[in-house]
Amino acid sequence: MPAAAVAAVIAGLTVWTISRIVLESVATCASINGGGCQFQNERGLMKTPLAAMAMLCLFVGPGAVCERSFSGLASYYSNESGSRTASGERFNDQRPTAAHRCLPFGTRLRVSRSGRSVVVTVNDRGPFVRRRVLDLALAPARELGPGVAHVDVEVVD
Repeated sequence: MPAAAVAAVIAGLTVWTISRIVLESVATCASINGGGCQFQNERGLMKTPLAAMAMLCLFVGPGAVCERSFSGLASYYSNESGSRTASGERFNDQRPTAAHRCLPFGTRLRVSRSGRSVVVTVNDRGPFVRRRVLDLALAPARELGPGVAHVDVEVVD
């Protein structure tokens, strides 16, 4: 398939769709090959799923910060309790969880705002609103204070 055709197809897909395709491909490949994972294109060249994830973060654009510390706007979501998150877990707005565009699931983050902080675990993808860097479950959002707010975030080892 010509590069222009591939670009047109990718432009028509949502970030959510692309991320689900990549994550399902990696999971399937890892389960079949016992964790070793390589893909082969039509020319016989081997490509790793990490390259696909890097491309995903590029497509997400500004706000898709995959660094050890970052800051920006955070919001909360809570009306989805019981539904499945992108990681496969059931969403519970009373647990200290968060959604991030490209940090690996299970990453623990310290989120700080105005002298308050909370530690959350990434288990979902989002936010899908421009200029926001994190979606918090309701419980950790309440600990930080009401509303959409500027937060400082760092990965906890």
